[in-house]
Amino acid sequence: MYDSLNLSFTIPSGWNVREWVATAPAWLNCTGEVNAKGYQTSTFGPDAGKMRVGYNPDTGRGYVKGGLQSFYHGHNSGPFPFADALAACKALADALQLPPIMLHVRTLETGLNVPTPTAPTHFLSDISRARYARKPFEAIPTPKGCPRPLGYYAPFVEYRVKVYDKGGLSIRSGKPLPVGGHGFRFEMCCEKSRKLAVALDGRAVPITLACLMELSVYNQLIQRLRQAWLTMEFTPSLSDFARYGIELNSKEADLLAAYATNPHHSKEKVRLGIITEKTRERELAKLKSLRERLQQASPAHPYTALVERELLATHTRQ
Repeated sequence: MYDSLNLSFTIPSGWNVREWVATAPAWLNCTGEVNAKGYQTSTFGPDAGKMRVGYNPDTGRGYVKGGLQSFYHGHNSGPFPFADALAACKALADALQLPPIMLHVRTLETGLNVPTPTAPTHFLSDISRARYARKPFEAIPTPKGCPRPLGYYAPFVEYRVKVYDKGGLSIRSGKPLPVGGHGFRFEMCCEKSRKLAVALDGRAVPITLACLMELSVYNQLIQRLRQAWLTMEFTPSLSDFARYGIELNSKEADLLAAYATNPHHSKEKVRLGIITEKTRERELAKLKSLRERLQQASPAHPYTALVERELLATHTRQ
């Protein structure tokens, strides 16, 4: 469930830095050279899950960056239960030869792999029209030769979320496929330690690697991941209404069709001077009303049940 993280540390005065760099496994690939920013650097871990470490001799400060699950498993295509996450944190601290409490968490990404019966192509189409915390999703840069985006993310929000075709990206990157060969990955990233503390119900900062080794913290972040999923607002399509026998007038159908084609429909019309901002607000209010009508007939997206199943399985794997 833990994924990419960015840790920082400060070496206390009196620490034998030369011996530390010479003996810690994380520093085996260090050349001893200092880069333009004043850091000695090294990489460690499996080829498909390298962690990066850097240390500035002048300031005594350092960083560690990488994917925790990939560091431990060599990929992030499968489950990452608490027992594995705990072992990965211990392995990371051992490689660095630093106590976990010294490693402060600056950013943390949590993620969930959700197997699907078929490729999640239509689901990604739903995501392209969805909103998260009232922000539209944007496409992740499409891999070369791929005819469509394989993922979307919602930027500029407190907890950035990302959804992508795990099977499609795994095939193109040569990484292990998700269970069954098809599935998507849903991720939430706390991009500041303060936001991570809020996600942990106001836990005192700093949040350290030692905190991530607590089962209660792991469970809290599972629930935050669930809340992030439920925060997404899916723009309904004509087929959604037809599926539940909800009749629409022609204006409502045209509005849905326009937003299904382009989720930024009204924003672009305002920019081009075709409609006013007030008209745009009315359109968005109407769209919200249509969404609420659909939610009365179908309260959750069809894939919500799949997400809930995997979240529950993550708990039971502990």
